[in-house]
Amino acid sequence: MKAQPAHLTTVPGDPRRDFWTYPDLAQVFSVSIDLLRRKLMPQWEAADFPRPLPWCTREKRWNPAAVLAWKDRQERRNRSVPPELVPQQGGQS
Repeated sequence: MKAQPAHLTTVPGDPRRDFWTYPDLAQVFSVSIDLLRRKLMPQWEAADFPRPLPWCTREKRWNPAAVLAWKDRQERRNRSVPPELVPQQGGQS
């Protein structure tokens, strides 16, 4: 039996995939595909959302690591997640 490519054997939004399509983005951002395509994508592209991979011609595909990095930056900018804690030197006096 022939092994299936990784992009066919994982669940939508799995960061181990080689690329993400609209269903993956919809899963990661918890929105419908229609809302994503019609309303959010134009806004996100204005906010420097990663460009689709250059080799995809029919279906847009994105690099999962780039999308997750953009999502993390947006969440930090909007303060929807706490910044990473950095250990302070010294203690309380």
